[in-house]
Amino acid sequence: EIAINQAIVQAVLYGTNIPASWTTNLGGQAGILAGATAAGHVVSLAGGGFADLYDAILAESAPGAANGVLMLLEADGFMATGHIADVGLRGRLRGLRDANGNPIFKSGVQERTRYELDGEPLYFPTDGSINPALSWMFSGDWQQLVYAIRQDMTYTVANQAIIQDAAGNIVYNLFQQ
Repeated sequence: EIAINQAIVQAVLYGTNIPASWTTNLGGQAGILAGATAAGHVVSLAGGGFADLYDAILAESAPGAANGVLMLLEADGFMATGHIADVGLRGRLRGLRDANGNPIFKSGVQERTRYELDGEPLYFPTDGSINPALSWMFSGDWQQLVYAIRQDMTYTVANQAIIQDAAGNIVYNLFQQ
């Protein structure tokens, strides 16, 4: 199941191993990252003109300056309903501090940190589906994402295969039964 999830997420986000017909509905782009790049909706922390990671995600910049991720989304008339990010982003977010030096994403030592950006959940999949070499995070109005899994696609996980006797002869073969 992890491999299936990883394949689907990487196909949708990065265009990895997608059928050519998928690009028809994506304006010729292979994956969300390619579409966002073509639309100029990719924010880079390095050389992006942002003071820090907080600004790159949440900042509203002066007119003509670089906007943060959420401002770019809102400029197109959408609101972020969620975020998906590489696990490595958690450490970067833990390092964010307010003006008094207090961590922004930690309310207490005994509590589990809830990661939210502008009130919307931030998920960190651990199956390797997010490629940190290509992106740290995707934000979006996930109600706009439509996908379907073919109903005729099924799989079975077999937990036994054959039973052999001492001579190596097959006594029972699960796959043939």
